[in-house]
Amino acid sequence: MDDSQDSKNGVGVKLTPSILQESSTSVLNTLKPVTSNERDKDIYPNKRPKYTTSTSRSSVNRLMYGSQINHDVYSFKERDLAEKFLLKSDLTSKISTIKTKLQEEDLQSYQLSQECISLKKQVASVRSQISELGDCEEMSLKSLKNKFEIQTRELRIKHEHKLNQLKEDMSNQAKKIIQDNNAGYLEEKDKLVMVNETLAKSAQQQMSEFRNKLIKLKEDHSKNLSNRTAQLEKKIESVKSKILELDTELETSLNVETAERQQALNGIEKETSRLKAILEQLQAKFKVKEAEIELLQNTLVSKRESIAALGKSYEDKTQQIEHYEQETALINVRLATHESDRRALHNTLQELKGNIRVFCRVRPALTQEKVSSLDIPDDEINDDSAQELILSRDGEASNSNSYSTYNSNKNSYKFQFDHIFSPTSTNEDIFEEISQLIQSSLDGYNVCVFAYGQTGSGKTFTMSNPGNGMIPMSLDKIFEDIDDLQAKGWKYEVEGQVVEIYNENIVDLLSPRDSTVKYDIKHDDDEGKTYITNITTVSISSKNQAESILDRATKNRSTASTRANDRSSRSHSIFTIRLNGENLKTGAKSQGTLNLVDLAGSERLSSSQATGDRLKETQAINKSLSCLGDVIYSLSQRQQSSQLVANQHVPYRNSKLTYLLKHSLGGNSKTLMFVNISPLLKNFNETLNSLRFATKVNRTKLSSSKPNSQ
Repeated sequence: MDDSQDSKNGVGVKLTPSILQESSTSVLNTLKPVTSNERDKDIYPNKRPKYTTSTSRSSVNRLMYGSQINHDVYSFKERDLAEKFLLKSDLTSKISTIKTKLQEEDLQSYQLSQECISLKKQVASVRSQISELGDCEEMSLKSLKNKFEIQTRELRIKHEHKLNQLKEDMSNQAKKIIQDNNAGYLEEKDKLVMVNETLAKSAQQQMSEFRNKLIKLKEDHSKNLSNRTAQLEKKIESVKSKILELDTELETSLNVETAERQQALNGIEKETSRLKAILEQLQAKFKVKEAEIELLQNTLVSKRESIAALGKSYEDKTQQIEHYEQETALINVRLATHESDRRALHNTLQELKGNIRVFCRVRPALTQEKVSSLDIPDDEINDDSAQELILSRDGEASNSNSYSTYNSNKNSYKFQFDHIFSPTSTNEDIFEEISQLIQSSLDGYNVCVFAYGQTGSGKTFTMSNPGNGMIPMSLDKIFEDIDDLQAKGWKYEVEGQVVEIYNENIVDLLSPRDSTVKYDIKHDDDEGKTYITNITTVSISSKNQAESILDRATKNRSTASTRANDRSSRSHSIFTIRLNGENLKTGAKSQGTLNLVDLAGSERLSSSQATGDRLKETQAINKSLSCLGDVIYSLSQRQQSSQLVANQHVPYRNSKLTYLLKHSLGGNSKTLMFVNISPLLKNFNETLNSLRFATKVNRTKLSSSKPNSQ
C-alpha cells in the first residue's frame, strides 16, 4: 500500500534519509560521554588544559568507542521502526480483510433482499391462487398468508437489524483501531521530532563546549578515565535496561492489542457463521412453508371435490328429509286421528261397562272369630259379566277358609256387582280393573273412585296403603301415561289438592289448620268443574312429589279410636287431581278431574255406643253417607222416570260430601265405588247394610258422557 494511502488513513510516517540522519545524530549526541576536562572546566574554570600527545590519542579512542555505541542504538531504533511498519502493514491487511468481509456481507444482504423479493412474488402468486378458492377455505388461507407475511417481515427486519448492527460494530472497531494507531504513531513521531531537535541542539552545544574544554579534559583524562569509564558503563547498562523495559512494554501492549483485535475478529466470524446458520434455517423454513402451501393447495382441491360431493349428498338428503317430513306429517295426522278414535273407543268401552260401577271387596279375617258364609261363584265364560255374592248367616264357620260355603235357605242374601274380589285378592289385582278409568281422566273426563264400608272393613288399606293403594298406584299410572303420550304430542299440567270433610266442615290437609279461613264450594256447571275457595292447590311434576303430598295429608287427617276400630278415620278424605292436557301437534285440549275418595267408616250408633265427640262424628258421618245414598237414588230415578220427572231436584246440597262430588257423581262423569265388607259374623248386619247400599248405587246408570275439552 502506498504512502499516500498511509497518510490518508493516518497510519505510519514516511522515513527519509534526512530524518534517519537527524535521528542518528540526536541519538549519538544524547549518548556522548562527558569527559574529565569538561568536568574540570565546570569545577575549575580558570584551569588551563594540558595539550599532550597521549591525551589526544585517548580522546580519539574514546570518540571511536562512543560512535560504535551510537551506531548500535541507531540500528536498534531502525529495527524497532521496521517492526512497527510491519505491524502497520499487518493491521492494514486485516482492515482490508474486514472490509472484504463487509462487502461479502453486503452481497449476502443483497442476495437476501433478492430472495425476499422473490418470496414476495411467490406470495403474490399464492395470493392470486388463494383468492380463487371457495368461501369455506378463505378464512384459513388468509390467516396462513398473514402469518407467513408476518414471519417473513419479522425475519427480514431481524436480519437487517443484525446486519446493520454488525456493520456498525465492525466500522466502529476499525475506526477505533485506526484512531488508536494514528494517535500512537503521531505521538511517537512528535516525541522523535522533539528528541531529534533536542539532540541536535544539545549536540551543537556539546560540540562548542567540547572544543572549549578539550584542552582541560586532556589534563584530567588520565586521572578520571577509570572512574568515568565505570560511570559510563553504569549509564549504558541503565539505558539498556530502560530500552529493554520499553521494548517489553511495547511488545506487551502490541500483544494485548493483537489479542483484542483477534478476539474481535473471531467474534465477527462467529456472528457471521451464526447469521449464515440463521439464513440456512430461514431457507429451510421457507421450503417447508412452500411444501405446506402445496399441501394446502392439494387439500383445497380435495376439499372442493368433497364439498361438491357433500353438496350433491345434501341435495339428496334434503329431498329425503322433505319426503320423510311429508310422511311424518301424514303419520302425525293419522296418529291424531287414531288417538281421537282410541279415546272415543275407550270411552265407548267404559260406557258399555257402565258410567257407575260397583266393585265389592271382602276383607280377609284377621282373627279366629266366626265368619259369615260368603259364596262367590266363578264366571269363567265372561269376565265382564256381573258377578254374584251370596251372604248367609247359617253357613257359620270357625276360620277364614270356609268363605265359599253356600247353603241356600231363607237366610241367604244374593247381591250382584260388576266385580267381586275375594279375600285373597291383592291391591294390584284390583288396580288392573280401575286403571282404564285413569286413562279416561287423561282423556278429559271427570272420574271419581271412592271406598264405602263400615269401620275396619279395609277402605283405607284399599285406597291409601303406601306403595300399592289405589291412590299411589293411580299417581304412578298417571305419570307413566303422560310420558307415553308425550310421543304423540300431548303435554299435561297436573295439579292436586287434598281435603277432608270433618263434621260437615272442609279442612285443607296441605296447610296448617286455621279456623278463621272459610272454604266455600263453587261449581261451574257449563264447564263441569268444581272449585274450593282458599284451598291449597299444588302443581305436581313427579311421582315423588305426589307421594310427599300424600304423606303430609295423611299425617294431618283426623283419626280416633272407636269400639269397632283402634284407628278409625273420622272424616271423608278427598284427593282431587286436575289433568289439563294440550296436543302441541293438533291443538286439541282436554281437562279431566280424578277424585280419589276414602270415605269414613259407617257405624250404627247401637253397635258403636259412641259418646261425646265420637257420637257427634258418627252422626255427621252417617248423615253424609245417607245423603250420598239419597243423591244416588235421585240420579237413578232421573234415568228411570219420564222426562218430566227426570228434571227433578237432586239433593247435592244436603251434604258437603255430595255437593263437592256433584260433577263426579252425575252428568259428565265416570264413577267407581268400592264396597268393602267384613266377613266376620259379628259384623253381619253392617255387612248386609253396606251391600244393600252398594246395590242401590249399582242400579244407577248415567247417560253417555262427553270429554271436557276446548
